[in-house]
Amino acid sequence: MARKTGSVVETPKPDVNFFEDDSYELLAKGIGGYNQGAATFSGNQSWIDTLIATSKNSNTVATAIEYALDILHSADKGIALPYRQYIWKGGIYAADLKDAQGNPDPKAGQDWCFGYGEEEWLNPAKHPVTGKAMVWKDYKDVANSNLDKRVDCE
Repeated sequence: MARKTGSVVETPKPDVNFFEDDSYELLAKGIGGYNQGAATFSGNQSWIDTLIATSKNSNTVATAIEYALDILHSADKGIALPYRQYIWKGGIYAADLKDAQGNPDPKAGQDWCFGYGEEEWLNPAKHPVTGKAMVWKDYKDVANSNLDKRVDCE
């Protein structure tokens, strides 16, 4: 499946390399691997899976991701492309969801989504409870408990 900024992607299954890299993602891995060494990225782990599984400043893979994002997105050093923003299916609105007036909400029973991509990985928000830098799972959990943090799936 080809992805671009704003593409909706299914929530990954635990411990499974769920995604296949597209050309942009292969380029990002190639740039990062050039900086940190060809064996930096696992041959079978996709760019998206790597973003989900790796925290910023955690290891050489994180350094490679940061380098690739710098080259791809900074105007002074690189190509100045926009950051990839992935839209993730997070769950389904409750079937009995009501709007502010207590009427049935048209979102009831529909998918809800949240955003997490390269910019969130690079500059993570602070968790509202712990104050720590958020990772993919935190963005999903926050969107699960706060309807204002959800984005349209379309």
